[in-house]
Amino acid sequence: MALARSTRVLPFLLVAASSANPGGQPDNHLTPHHVQLKADYEDGKHGPEESLPQLEGHPVQNGGVVGACSNHWRGPRACTECAAPWMRNAAKERQANYSSSWKSAIFLYPHAPKTGGSTLECATEHNPLGQQGRWVNMGHTNGQVVTNCIEACTVDEQPPKVVVMIREPYDFWASRFLFAWNCDHAKSCTQYFNIKSFIEFLRFVRRKGVHSPWQPQSLIHRNFCGQPCKHDFAFHTETMQDDWITLMDKIGEPRSLLPRLVNPSTRTKAPAIEFTSEALDIIHEIDANMFEEWGYKKRHESFALTNLTRLSVVPSDDAD
Repeated sequence: MALARSTRVLPFLLVAASSANPGGQPDNHLTPHHVQLKADYEDGKHGPEESLPQLEGHPVQNGGVVGACSNHWRGPRACTECAAPWMRNAAKERQANYSSSWKSAIFLYPHAPKTGGSTLECATEHNPLGQQGRWVNMGHTNGQVVTNCIEACTVDEQPPKVVVMIREPYDFWASRFLFAWNCDHAKSCTQYFNIKSFIEFLRFVRRKGVHSPWQPQSLIHRNFCGQPCKHDFAFHTETMQDDWITLMDKIGEPRSLLPRLVNPSTRTKAPAIEFTSEALDIIHEIDANMFEEWGYKKRHESFALTNLTRLSVVPSDDAD
């Protein structure tokens, strides 16, 4: 359902440079990832007069990510809070009050880099879902830890719900490149490998395969939720706000706006982000599962990020 909305919005976000920018100088601004509320109005979800409270982020310093609200490097201790009596008792109380598992279960969120997940973490950490013991931010993780946490966070035979976040593949790779090029908070930077352009970046990733420091989304998700991905709810970066409201309605929580972005990837000094036919072929190869399993539509005509990608909305966070 959410993916259908994203395909409606995307044609206005990634546009051929020739039509939008006659000078051929794309500005490398990424597409917006907090869904445009205008789309919600069109879908009849709520009217423009509806005023939703915005959640406040509570950044922490542990985990090495500037501005992030949750530790991304929890390792095997990704869900230790599920053993806390107060958290288990709260889950039991919800089970007694609600027949729906969506209103009683604990939620597990394994973080996929470059999908905007830091915003989701800030929406839950030290906010109502986290304070109620309903949400666990696992950070970067793997399948064994997720399996262990599903067991650890099961309360009276009620397993937790696994939440994932996916991102439009072309936008994902633009973000990967810009974050590595800017090198502010990145673990691996393009300069380390003498990468001078977006196409060189993609060639490097394909050549290195599983040894590349920049993993494709397909591999990231396969590593922690399998292929096909075993999950209960999927956020899409490009419709994140929409998906948040959908989930809040489903679990019986008040609607709200997501917090402000964390580390936006608006990089003005990077080379042009041009999706040539070669670049498209590489993305279709290294991230094939994003199209095959998740249903994103392949593009076959060259295009570039242009001024039209700015629009009038808030961009995504891109904390690593």
